[in-house]
Order: sequence, then C-alpha cells, then structure tokens
Amino acid sequence: IDAGNNSLVPSGVDEDLDGNRRIVDGDNNGTVTVDIGAYEYQLRITTTTLPLAYEDVIYSYTVTASGGNPNNYTWSISGQPSWLSINSSTGELSGTPPVGSAGTYTFTVELTDGQQTVSEQFELTVKRPDPLAITTTSLPNGYEGVTYYAQLRSTGGVPPYTWSVTSGDLSAIGLSLDQSTGKITGTPPAGSVGVHSFTFRIEDFAGSSDTVSLDIQILTTPVSVDFVADRLCGTAPLSVNFSEMVAAATNVSDWQWDFNNDGTTDATGPSASYTYSTPGVYSVKLTITVNGQPVSCVKEDYIRVFTAKTVTWTGSAGNGDWSDATNWNPNQVPDKDTDVVIPDGSGTVQLSADGECRSIEIGSGVTLNTQGHNLTVYGDFRCEGEISLGGAELILAGSGTLYSVSPIDNIRVSGHYAAGSNLSIGGDISIEQDASFEGRHYVIALGGDFTNNGTFTHQAPGLPNADAESEGGWWFCNYKEGDCPDSNIEYSETYTKNPHGGSNCVRFKGDGGYLWGVWFVGRVVSIPSYASSANLKLWSRYWNDTWGGGNVYLYDGDWGEGSPNPQHIAKLPRQSSGGWTQLTCDLTPYIGRTIWVGYVGTVCSLGHKEWYVKYGDHGKEWATDDWEIEVDGNVNGEGLISHGVLHFNGLTHQEIKGAPQYEQFGVLWVGGKSLGGGQDNYEQTELVVPAGRVVRAAFVEVFGKLVLSDNAVLELGGEAYGGILRIAELCGILVTNSAAGSEPVIRAANTCKDSHRFAFTLLYSGQLDVNGLMLSGSDENGLYFLSTTETNYGTRNLRLANVQFLNTREGGVHLRYRGRENLTFDGCYFDDSFGATGHNVWTCGDGSVGNSLTFTNWSGLGGGEAYEREGADAGKINW
Repeated sequence: IDAGNNSLVPSGVDEDLDGNRRIVDGDNNGTVTVDIGAYEYQLRITTTTLPLAYEDVIYSYTVTASGGNPNNYTWSISGQPSWLSINSSTGELSGTPPVGSAGTYTFTVELTDGQQTVSEQFELTVKRPDPLAITTTSLPNGYEGVTYYAQLRSTGGVPPYTWSVTSGDLSAIGLSLDQSTGKITGTPPAGSVGVHSFTFRIEDFAGSSDTVSLDIQILTTPVSVDFVADRLCGTAPLSVNFSEMVAAATNVSDWQWDFNNDGTTDATGPSASYTYSTPGVYSVKLTITVNGQPVSCVKEDYIRVFTAKTVTWTGSAGNGDWSDATNWNPNQVPDKDTDVVIPDGSGTVQLSADGECRSIEIGSGVTLNTQGHNLTVYGDFRCEGEISLGGAELILAGSGTLYSVSPIDNIRVSGHYAAGSNLSIGGDISIEQDASFEGRHYVIALGGDFTNNGTFTHQAPGLPNADAESEGGWWFCNYKEGDCPDSNIEYSETYTKNPHGGSNCVRFKGDGGYLWGVWFVGRVVSIPSYASSANLKLWSRYWNDTWGGGNVYLYDGDWGEGSPNPQHIAKLPRQSSGGWTQLTCDLTPYIGRTIWVGYVGTVCSLGHKEWYVKYGDHGKEWATDDWEIEVDGNVNGEGLISHGVLHFNGLTHQEIKGAPQYEQFGVLWVGGKSLGGGQDNYEQTELVVPAGRVVRAAFVEVFGKLVLSDNAVLELGGEAYGGILRIAELCGILVTNSAAGSEPVIRAANTCKDSHRFAFTLLYSGQLDVNGLMLSGSDENGLYFLSTTETNYGTRNLRLANVQFLNTREGGVHLRYRGRENLTFDGCYFDDSFGATGHNVWTCGDGSVGNSLTFTNWSGLGGGEAYEREGADAGKINW
C-alpha cells in the first residue's frame, strides 16, 4: 500500500479493533505504516442461538455480525415461519407466533455487505406459556443489624419479569426489592423487631401477573433453641436427663423447663432432670431468655412412659414363628403394648406377616428375619444380634432410642427417635411430617436416599469422656478393600488400663496378608463464639511402635493466609507399646469455628489413617479413649456442640430429599474409595441435592461427587459458628450446571458478625466442575478462603464459570490457589473489590511447578489488588 495513501482502507474501518488509526506515522518522517488484517475484515454472523418465543407474544431479537463494511449490511431470511420477518438494515427478527404454533422452526439468515456474503442456520423454539405463579411460600426471619437476603421465585410466564411491592413498606425495616431479580436485601435497623406483612407482585412481558402475601419477622438476636433427652421412653417411674442445645451469639440469662407443657416451670438451668411417675405421653418445652427476649422450643409427644408388659421368646433355636403364641412367655403374640425380649443365642426368629411391638431387645446370636414384612416399634429398638428385613422397613412409630450393632435395610420414622449407637443403614431412611430423628454424635452410614419431611438434627451437647466406639470417633476398613476383602474391625472392652478410666478399644482383624487403609473418623465439634476459652484433653495408646506418633489436625480456613489446610495444631509423641500419652491443646484461638480432631496428615479425610496392619499384628488393640473438651472451664464441654456424621456410602446415586420442617446436619460425608492400580481407578458416591432443596450442615466433606441442582442451597455452619465444605483429593468433585437465575447457592448460616472472621470456608484439593454458582457470605464476616492443598498427583478437573461472590463487603474475600494446574474463573461477578481492606487473592506453585490464577469476563466491583505470596515459585494472577 502506498505510504500515506489510505484510499484503499474501507470507510468506517479507519481504526483497528484496538482503536488505533490505520495510518500511523510514529516518528513523523513521512513514512507511514498501514495496519489492516484480513482476520478483522472477514464478515461473520456472531449470533449463535436465539432466545425462546412464546405463542401470542410479540417476539423481537436482533442478530449481530462483525467484519466487512457495517455501513453496507443487508440482512435477509429464508425458510422461516410466515409470522417471522427480519429488518434488512438492522437484522432485527420480529413477529408474533400465533396460538397453536408451539414447536421448533429451522431457517436461514443471510448477510451481505456488497463484497462478502455469509449465512447461518438457526433454530427458534416457540413455547406455549405456562401460567405465571409465584412459588415462594415463606420468607426467612431477619435480625436487627444483620444483613438480610431472600429470593422471591416464580414459574411460568414470559420473561423478562418485573417484581413490585403492592402492600407494605420494605424500606421501613431497612430492606429493598430488586425489581428485575426478586431479591430482597438490606439490614434491618434497631427498633424494627416485629412481624411485617407485605404483598408482592410479579408481571411478565406478556402482561400476566400474580401476587402473594408474605410476612418477614425481625428478631433482636439470631438464636436456635433445641434440647435433647437421654431417655425418650420407658416404664414408670422414668428418670430423664435433659440438656439444652442453644446456639446463641450473646448471653443467655434464663432457662425454664416445662416437662409436661402444662404452663408451669418445673426446673431452671441449662440442664435438668425429671422423673415421670405416671404412664402417659408428654410434651416438653424449653424457654430461654436472650437479651431479655424469650425464645421457646416445644417437642410434642416427646416422652412416653408406660407400665411394664414383657413377653420373652422361648421358642426353639431353629426358625421359630413370631406369630406363634406358644413361642412366647406368656403365650401371646407381641403387639404395640408389649415389650419383646429375645435372649442371647435364641437362633432365628421369623415373621410370617407384618409385626409390631412396643420395644424390642434382640440378643447376641439372634437373627430376626422379617422375610420382607415390616416391623413396627413404638418404643426402644436394641439389637445385639442381626436383623434381616428382606427389603421391608423398620418403622419407628412412637418414641425411643435406636441401637444396633448390625446393619438395617430401610428405616421409616413416624415418631420421635434418637440414635443410641453408630448405625449402618443399607437402604433408605425417611422421616415423616411431624416426626423427628436425633442423630446426636453418632455416625450413620447410609447406602440409600435420605428423605426428611419432619425434623432431623445431628449434634449433641458436650463431649463427655469419649471412647473409640462412640464419642471418640469411628474406625473402619474400606480403602482399597479390593486388595484385602477380609478387612474388618471390631470393638473390644477388654482393655482397662487407661488411666482416665476408659474401656473401649478397637481390634483389627483380617485373614489376608495385611489390612490396608484403616480409617479413623475423628470427632467434629463447633466451639460457639460466645465461649471465652476451650481446652482439649486426649488420652491415647499405640500398640505398635511402627505406626509412629499420632497427630491432631484442625480444619479451619482462618488460620494464617499462607498456611495449608487442615492445620496441624499439636503432636502426640510416640510411646512404647502399652504406654499412654495425654495431650493437652489450647483451642481458645479456634472459638467460633467448626473443627475436627483426628489423626494423620493433610490429605486425610476427617483424620483417617491410610495405613496397613501387618498380618502379625492382627487381633491386637489400639485404644483411643478418652478425650474431652473443656469450654469456659466446664468439663464435658458444656456449651460445646459435638456433631455426628451422616456417611453416604452407597457408591452409587443417592439423594437428599423431602421438605423438612427443621433440619441441621452435623457432618455430611460423601463417600468414595480407591480401587488401587492407579490414581484414576476409584468409585464414587454421587450425592444429588435436588432442585430447590435446602441442606444445612456444619461440615461437608466430599470424597465422591456432590451435585447441586438448580436453586439448591447448601448452608454451612450455625448461628454461632462457621461451617466448612471440603472437596477432598482424588475422586472428590463439586458439580453444578445451571443457567443464570437458577444457580445453586452456597451460603453461611452464620449471621453474627462477632462470631469469627469468615462466614464459612470452602476447601478443595479435589476437582471442580462448576457452571453457575452463588457464594454468599454474611457481609461482616466475609467468605471463602477458597483454597487447595498440594497432592502427589495434582488436580485434574478444574472448571469454574459464572460464579457470583456476594455479601463480602466488610469481611472480604480471601481466595487462594495452591494446585499444580492453571486455574481460570470465567464470567464471575464480585460485589466488592478484592483491593478493599481484608481482601486477598493469591496463588503459589507446589515447590517445583508454578501456576497461574486468571479471571476472565468478570463483572462487578472485583479486581483491585491481588497478591502473590509463598516463595519464589509463586505463580501469577491475571485480571
């Protein structure tokens, strides 16, 4: 091109795609460089898909293009339905699909600029609009001085939608409604306590509308009130011990117990005892006072007291029939008013039809075979033998405790029950409306679905004198079990040399050359933010020196911005065989946090011991009892919350279903295991949280696959402690795939700004396949400390797209990447700048390989400063 002559540059493209003029004379010497590339002159239609159209609703959408000469663009269309046309100058598609035209239409759009011609084939789907309806039926409570968030939702209609308030004044309680999204946000001010009524309206593009009347209750202090009893049923006189389970961020000044809900206070204090002398069914009420405000919890029909009426099995040790009265003493078939005792060594007892009893004790050496018939129990269920349901259900219909040393197929809860031991449920567990189940501090291994339409809690007060079988944790062998099919563990009560007085140990068994992968699931606890001190005491004995010393580890994202997770906080020195070690560890720095206490290293699940036991050591014992945590000087952890474990171990598809009246999980553990022979040879449990389901847990650990469906909510922690989500190494993966407006949410249950630094913590050393996700902090507390620990194999699948970081303004976002691969956040939204006080984003290599952390197509106030730390091998951050 002749220098200085731009006559060959087409009109309208005298600047390149970077905004620079085509004719450049940098040194003003008359020599000109002309920059024009064929890549940017090529004519292209850039639209790839078309939005939906709706019957009898005006449709309008403009097809876009790039390159060529825009001043000469001419659009045309062929093969389209008769009602659709295109504007030849602008490329706007328009028309009104008639009633009855629902379907998918294929047509071609052509564009020319006089020199080049291109075309693109499109599909346009026409739908019949579903009726517009608001689906939100209630709104969460709010608290004075605490950030509020709620989402109004709807189905049907034609987008876009417009929300409005037609009755009531949201601004009077410090809130506002986003007209385009239906989000209600704000901070209720002091003096806004009360129940406030509103009418919300939605209107769609077609002019259809719907309204709903909803209340928002504003309280002074976020508080959950709960309590537990050590006995739920029994014969009169029945003595019961009650303990509070209160998670409040401020001082509680009064406790009032009403043990028969007759309006009279029977006892005061955080714990109390009561003796029921008269048979009957009793409701119990606890009222606490927080900052002068009474808050109550009532458990209807919670305690059942009855007159003893026992029938004892006297049949032969063969296959005796439950329905044969001659097999019982006295001679009567059990019914809902009788207590069944089947003594040790009674052999097999069979049901030939559905059976029922008030309570039942199944002795050691007994097999109760229901042959596919249901067994309904109205009191305690205690099994020291075996129960075979043949696919039928154990129905818990009254009040009582569930204890079993052997697996149970399926359980349906229609009354009020509490776990009395670790439980293995091979199939499903379902909790019916108005029923409740307390998992307390125990491990519940579940092979099927969890369905809750009532109340489920999985925590207990304190940590009294723990032992290996119950409070101390849970041992099992299943890692690489294909290499050692006879791996197993039993509990022993023969060892009594513990100076603290514990008697339960574990015994490792197996017929192979070794036991591979002995796991110890440590105890998970939360120390409420209103505590002032906490101290751990642990007694332990190693029977084999080759195992070396043990460690106590802590999961906590708020412990140094460069430190790995989990945090190693103490060392348990190795002792000679037969020796005991007492470890004392100050937990005061971890007040307001959810932690676990377990053994071994940074890549282990809840303290599992990934190790092998040589054949010569089979049959020996390892004692891990006892331990306790003092809170504010109270032994046995008054004020401490000890969480149980719900272990989804089906290694198949499992779901959390139902519409609970209340639910608080302790630890959700999604199973997975290596099969040996390579890092990609593993099995997973796929745990699905269905669309719209809300799951609340203190700690979630994913060794399999956790799938969050559209609008699902994972709420971590409690009002007075922060929660944790960990995606573990190897086969752990978090999966979402939701369009805008339907993203699942991970948010903090915590609403108290003084409880801890972070609202919740998300840790990952496994895999992420995330497309559409909302991460919501609690504003004052910030969120995330999103991080990964180093592994020997690196992380293989890291996809993060369309993630929204919300409610982080005061506490900030702390985002840290420590993996080996480069990680990109694409299409994310930040509601605050990382450069603000308390914000921190950084990345590092693994000591030999650097990495990069890249943010592309982001929006909002994000960006700002980002930091690179942790040595010379740190990677780089790109905005």
